[in-house]
Amino acid sequence: MGTVAYMSPEQARGERVDARTDLFSFGAVLYEMATAQRAFPQSWDWTPPSASVVDPSLFRIILKLIHADREQRYASADDVAADLKRLQQARQSDQSRRRRLSTIAVLALLASLSAVIWVSTRPVRGPSP
Repeated sequence: MGTVAYMSPEQARGERVDARTDLFSFGAVLYEMATAQRAFPQSWDWTPPSASVVDPSLFRIILKLIHADREQRYASADDVAADLKRLQQARQSDQSRRRRLSTIAVLALLASLSAVIWVSTRPVRGPSP
């Protein structure tokens, strides 16, 4: 039958199940991995959980996976994989951008520091006669 904490509402009610039921369970596990707590701590209560510690883009994917209405869930695992891949690519792009900005900031700091050292170590010349 399944583990109650990871059952979709339709499965718990003994209704017809399909692949979206498995996606619900996957979403519950993904939520637990991301937050270290169960998505639905009380059996038979499928109130959407909150997760302020989870990246909002990932949380949107999780919420779509664990939606109580199966018609509102992903239609297939391929759709989930596509959204997760887009999220991964966006994160990698953000990381690249942050690395470039960090490199530019360090180079600017080094250039400024070099200029300060150069100016402060130049011999002071008196007024010309």
